[in-house]
Amino acid sequence: MYLRISSLGALVLLGACSASEPAPAPEGEAIDCLLDGVLQRPARCTVENVAGSPDGEIVIHRPDGGFRRFLSDDSGTGLIAADGADEVTITRQSDRGADRVEISVGPDRYFLPPEFLGDEQSAE
Repeated sequence: MYLRISSLGALVLLGACSASEPAPAPEGEAIDCLLDGVLQRPARCTVENVAGSPDGEIVIHRPDGGFRRFLSDDSGTGLIAADGADEVTITRQSDRGADRVEISVGPDRYFLPPEFLGDEQSAE
């Protein structure tokens, strides 16, 4: 009897957790991104410039709730992954007069306006 009652209580608690409202969308600028190696269907990610960060931190939020954190590198013109061992590759692109910066890390690619990396960012 005790086991049955405690199991029912656990189910009620789990049901209450799943009924909560979804987390609010992160604040920041919407950017194009290609996630998990999928190259045909761009997604919309959100880039957040972390205010007051001494390391020039930015966080890129994925539509599925995941995120990647980046810090400015020692030169101040590039980024390093803040959490993880994946190497970051940065490439400046110009498409029909619109400049953007492609950040590749693992199977993901993010396309940011150049002002997120400073005006002196060079193509690699």
